[in-house]
Amino acid sequence: MQEAERALTLWQILHDETDEAHPMSMSTIIARLTQKDIPSQRRSVYSAITALRNHGMDIRYEHRSYYLKHDFS
Repeated sequence: MQEAERALTLWQILHDETDEAHPMSMSTIIARLTQKDIPSQRRSVYSAITALRNHGMDIRYEHRSYYLKHDFS
């Protein structure tokens, strides 16, 4: 259950707080998850990102940071 909760919370963070102009570093992602009472390590965040990508979320990695590509078309 924690994996699903981590993935959904990660999606919410990326959706609400990132875009192409405002990416988020891994350390910030981990801190934000911890603030929401979901302790995480890099490996668990990578797994959550992979799960979200496998379900069609366009999560990009550029300049050592992540963001959710918002499709406004």
